[in-house]
Amino acid sequence: MKTLIINGSPNGRKGNTEVFCQKFASGMQAAPEVRHIVEEDAADLAAYMENFDHWLFFFPMYVNAMPGIVKRLFEQMQPDPQKGIGYFVQYGFEETAQSDYLRAILKNFTARMGYQDLGIVVAGGMAGVRYMPESMNKKLFGRLQMAGMLYEQAGAFREEGVRLFGRVHQYSKAQLGRIHFFKKLGLSSDIFWNRMLKSNNAFHKRFDKPFGA
Repeated sequence: MKTLIINGSPNGRKGNTEVFCQKFASGMQAAPEVRHIVEEDAADLAAYMENFDHWLFFFPMYVNAMPGIVKRLFEQMQPDPQKGIGYFVQYGFEETAQSDYLRAILKNFTARMGYQDLGIVVAGGMAGVRYMPESMNKKLFGRLQMAGMLYEQAGAFREEGVRLFGRVHQYSKAQLGRIHFFKKLGLSSDIFWNRMLKSNNAFHKRFDKPFGA
């Protein structure tokens, strides 16, 4: 079983996804090669992937979808029942329900191409991992290394590995009420999102509804 890890983040080596790839690989005795879609021609990378038995795609979820560069690579890949494919999706939202549509798309792609299904891991609440000191990420990094070890043992993302990143699927009304309450008190703030809005001079437009009726 020869595995290739594919970093599908548009941020390449500078984003959260690279941290996930490297920590996951560090849990394996035979650390696999990591390739970065953003650095390569999609057709060339798809051809290179044929040298491996298993492909593990690591990428962030943006607006409930995969990055465009991942889709572009998918369009260059060929059906092959001898190949296995798995996905590790990370994003800032806490609720795993946010990824329901994306997971359905990924499963459909796997089945349509005839690939062996190696599973999907979803890690929510992961915004800003690369900005945090090592001590704050100690537990997360330990889970990533454990996931790498479990994958290497099973050759797929098994249930015990997926559970390492389990979070709430969808907030209940009571949970949402508590979140809104603390937000009004100023005890909760979307630090990274607000910083991005302000840096792009869009903070004052954060409640706009351009597609609203």
